[in-house]
Amino acid sequence: MLAISPNGRWYAIGRQDGTVDVYDARWSQLRQHALENPIQTLAFSPDSQELAVEDTSNIVQVCDACAICETRSA
Repeated sequence: MLAISPNGRWYAIGRQDGTVDVYDARWSQLRQHALENPIQTLAFSPDSQELAVEDTSNIVQVCDACAICETRSA
């Protein structure tokens, strides 16, 4: 799964191992999230402020995209 924010600043990639990686427009990794199940759907809100992540258990998590993208992964 790939989602690109409407403002073009961020990219999110969801993987079958349950991880979601968020990158900036230069493809520098900003953040990684680990969920329990494979990622099924990713979508940024129209204003690019939130990222919705749905896994195969049909649970949707909505994250503040600004907070995600302002904190670099370790």
